[in-house]
Parts: sequence; C-alpha cells; structure tokens
Amino acid sequence: MVLGLAVSSRLAADSCCKATLFNKCNNVDISIQPSSSGYTSFIHLEGRDLTKIYISAPFKTFTNNIENRFYGVFSNKDYQEFLETVDNLLTERGFETCLPHRDEGLWGEAYIPPEDIAEICFRRIRDCDIVLCFPGTSRGVHIEVGYAAALHKEIIVLLPEGERESTLLRGLDKVTTFDVERYSTKDEAMQILDRIFADK
Repeated sequence: MVLGLAVSSRLAADSCCKATLFNKCNNVDISIQPSSSGYTSFIHLEGRDLTKIYISAPFKTFTNNIENRFYGVFSNKDYQEFLETVDNLLTERGFETCLPHRDEGLWGEAYIPPEDIAEICFRRIRDCDIVLCFPGTSRGVHIEVGYAAALHKEIIVLLPEGERESTLLRGLDKVTTFDVERYSTKDEAMQILDRIFADK
C-alpha cells in the first residue's frame, strides 16, 4: 500500500532537500510525483493508506482585486497562516490533506479559471474521506459541503462562537456523518482538531 503526503509545488525548488530531511527522520524511501493538475506534488511512502482530509474554507473573500481575473491573490496573511497551521496539525498526525487554496492555486498566484477550479475541487472531494470546513459566509464552501453530503462523506464543521450555521447545515446529520464544533480562539480551534483527530 502507498501512503502520501501533499506538498505545495512552491517547494519544488528545495523539494529534494526536504525529501532528504524527511527520509532521515523517518528512515523511509521517498519519491516526489506531480499531480495531473500540475500544481501539487506528493511524497509517497511505503506503508498504510492515509485517511484523506479536504480542507474547505473561504477563498475569494480573502483575495485582492486583479484586472481581468475572477479572483486575485490571497491577501489575508493571518487567515493563510491559520489554514496552514490546521494543515500542519493534520499531516503531523498522519493524515493526507488537500488544502486547495495552496495545493491547486498557490494562494492565487497560479490563476485557474473558475470552471477548472470546480472540476478540480469536486474531484478532490470525491477522493477524500473527510471534509473539514470553516464555512463563514462563503457560498463556495457551502457548495462543497453540499456536494460532500451527497457523496455521504464525513463532514466536520468548525464555527467561531456566535456564528450560526445555516438551516441546511444544521440538518446534515440526517444525511451523513456530521459534526459541528465551536471555538473562541484559533488556539482553541487547534485543540478541538487535536481532540477530534486523535481517535481517527
């Protein structure tokens, strides 16, 4: 069986160094292989299959405006750091992740037309085991959650305290495995994720 860890293609320049470091730490053979989309690389290790987690979160809301583009480059560094911290927590615990903001479009640096983004993200959701989402007011995230529910994927939603989920989101536990957790701070969100994924 093969075990894979997603690595941003922005690391391509020093991927050999990072792969070697990982190899020394884990005493395993590592190869790097680009995905079919050309934007993501994977480290493949011999071992057990990884549980795949798709991280769904607002994107366009946090991008700047660029002429002749439907969306710009991610400009909210605090939220970018938050999502990467979430991703790191999961990968460090042995899960394979897809953070499409980074893995597919390099935080908007690599422009992908919306029609291609939809196809790529839906494929990633089909391939995953769990969808972890931070919905906010993002219509895109709610579309992804609806698609995942129709596929009966496990869905975990994290909401800030005081933010109400939508009516349909509230009722998803009748459709698929579904959980809503609330957090007050980013540190608390990390603690919740640590607790949830400790048993998966």
